Amino acid sequence: MKSLFLSLLILTNFQVLGADLTPTESSTISEDLDNICGDSWCEGDFNWYVDNFNCSFEEKTCSVDLTLRDEFYFDDEYGSTREEFVTKLDVVSKVLNVDVESDVDYSSITYQQTCTLVDMDSKEIVFDQTGHTSYSDEVYFQVLDCVTEIEEAYWKAAGDL
Repeated sequence: MKSLFLSLLILTNFQVLGADLTPTESSTISEDLDNICGDSWCEGDFNWYVDNFNCSFEEKTCSVDLTLRDEFYFDDEYGSTREEFVTKLDVVSKVLNVDVESDVDYSSITYQQTCTLVDMDSKEIVFDQTGHTSYSDEVYFQVLDCVTEIEEAYWKAAGDL
């Protein structure tokens, strides 16, 4: 009985030590990255959404599911026309796998991608240790680099539009 108890104790400790992110931790980092984007990469031409954040410490990676949204409002003040939207959609969709949302006054092109963050082998590397934010600077800068790559791919697909 003692050996069974000892085995369970060892197994439980290894599971805790090797555990990846809990659903709450994943959700917190996703929400915090989504919230900070207004002060960083979201200041550009697109709206960005952080859909999910997960880690596999065994593989030393984290993945971040991101959505780029290129929005078009059809009114005199904004200046977009339905023709501009259709043209951009036609050009971009030939190169990238995109989704579309459209109604009378608004349309958008969404481009979803997953970023892989490397050298993420523990919660200590993923989480900010100062208590300032939930995610570390390393996570932030790797996500920022990935966002830049996604935007460059989108702009390249859009050509001169």
